[in-house]
Amino acid sequence: MRESAGLVGRAAVQRTTFEAPAGRRGVCDTPGVLLAGAVAVLHASAVLFMVSGSLLALRWPRLLWLHVPVSLGILALYVTGSDCPLTTWELGLREVAGEPGYRGGFIGHYLTEPLGFPIEATSTQVGIYVVAFLPNVIGYGLLAVQYLRRERITAPGR
Repeated sequence: MRESAGLVGRAAVQRTTFEAPAGRRGVCDTPGVLLAGAVAVLHASAVLFMVSGSLLALRWPRLLWLHVPVSLGILALYVTGSDCPLTTWELGLREVAGEPGYRGGFIGHYLTEPLGFPIEATSTQVGIYVVAFLPNVIGYGLLAVQYLRRERITAPGR
């Protein structure tokens, strides 16, 4: 592995030469890899928020204004089998930085495959749906109970 400095604009960029899988030499752009990693962290945050946002809204109800569209957007992408724009962005940044990409999408690459659950398996898909829906069903159910209790207490004539 050899390191060299490159110049992008006025900032010095650390580049690392590495042996590519097919025996080709490649150049790794460290800031690009870090940016791709930041996109992956943003992606993980969006997924965690989708899973737990309704439970967080029990404490901070205004989060629902963000949780509902985020959840519906992620659900629409997942159900239609569309590519997630964050995954596309991350993979594009990795490619530009000289890093290898991955297959199977974000959840498959970072969560299910490392745990030994192939993303294509029906049981894995069912598990993903359960993990995504169950906290939201509980959270929205508790939010509905809170709302109904508040309405009953504040209703005139009772």
